[in-house]
Amino acid sequence: MFGTMVRTYRAQKGYTLSEFAAKLGVSVGYLSNLENGKNVTIKLSILEKLQDELHIDPFHSKQTEDSMFERRIERASKLLRECQQINPSYTEHFLSQFEQSLDLLREG
Repeated sequence: MFGTMVRTYRAQKGYTLSEFAAKLGVSVGYLSNLENGKNVTIKLSILEKLQDELHIDPFHSKQTEDSMFERRIERASKLLRECQQINPSYTEHFLSQFEQSLDLLREG
């Protein structure tokens, strides 16, 4: 769960895996393993860098889970607005498909 949160926040900030690994001072493999839940321990210095860079608190996972969802919704909304300005017809198609999928989930 923590690794998923790290991956999501990293992507939201626009960092590639290799860019962020370099910023943290770790190998790409280490960061990939962390994001995929393969590392069971983490150095305090790396945890502090993650907290500083991504503004996360691993000790409040429920709050973090809720705020991560909200951040993703806000990001999706922002991206949709940007896409609307670039290509309204594609955005309309995507949004229509998304809404239909949500309706199916609610009914199912």
